Amino acid sequence: MPDKYLYLLVDFFCIVFPFLFSFHPRFRFVSQWRHFFVPCLAVAAFFLVWDGIFTHIGIWNFNPRYVCGIYLFNLPIEEVLFFICIPYACVFTYYCVSTYIPTARFASIARWFSLLLIAAMLLVGLAYLPRLYTSVTFILLALFVSIMLYRRVTYLAAFYLTFIIILLPFFISN
Repeated sequence: MPDKYLYLLVDFFCIVFPFLFSFHPRFRFVSQWRHFFVPCLAVAAFFLVWDGIFTHIGIWNFNPRYVCGIYLFNLPIEEVLFFICIPYACVFTYYCVSTYIPTARFASIARWFSLLLIAAMLLVGLAYLPRLYTSVTFILLALFVSIMLYRRVTYLAAFYLTFIIILLPFFISN
């Protein structure tokens, strides 16, 4: 198979199993789709603009060897699909974790982990100020986690557990 379909295959394999299991009687994630797609498309729109800007100014690019050659808004179609496939797989996993695993007992650990994460992200963001993408990403993420702590959201433990579960597959796909 030509390399030019590699990114498309990564998108496909990231979504195929969560999509198929969405119809399983035990999970029935399909019944939650109405809560998924509008926010997903809103977030995707933001990050597609983000990607477009950072691609345009040369922070990163897409190797034509690994994309099929179809572009939408100057981004390969695989990158556009990435912002649907990956969030779907992540949200499906979060749905399963938050539905079937009792995570409330990890709330205090999640709070301490969040504080550690905020400190680490701020340090990295400030240390890499000359690197626009890295500094903006880390500082904004530290701000976001700070807001979540301030608002005392109850889902951080389930979120962190989901993150641990998807970490290896995410690194492989990314």
